Amino acid sequence: MIRNRVAQCPHQKIILSGYSQGAWVIRMALQALKQQPDVNWSEIEGAIAGIGLIADPYNKIFMPPVPEELESRTFKVCLPGDVVCNNPVDNYPSPKCDPFTILCPHVRYGTEQGAGGRTKIQEVADFLRTRLQ
Repeated sequence: MIRNRVAQCPHQKIILSGYSQGAWVIRMALQALKQQPDVNWSEIEGAIAGIGLIADPYNKIFMPPVPEELESRTFKVCLPGDVVCNNPVDNYPSPKCDPFTILCPHVRYGTEQGAGGRTKIQEVADFLRTRLQ
């Protein structure tokens, strides 16, 4: 999809945002695109204005990172106590909370407020909005 969009609209800025598994999908897709020999990675990399990763389950051992050249355009949020994005490999499962209950931080990104009373999702949206200007 990203590859097709860049080919159809080469001057359009692209933002990507994903929550939990969606963040994982973004990282996997970017790494797959970067490794394909028939893809002009510099065009794709140049079109991506920003990336928002919410509750990203990234794990250095099992999953690829965001490509290095996109790190400065990436905004990540992970609430303290979120077992999905704060979970060390050697401490699984974490006793902090059940990720399927409202008590778990993993389901509170739309309500948990950060700087200036903005929710974590609003903070990501604010960052991505600035990347489009």
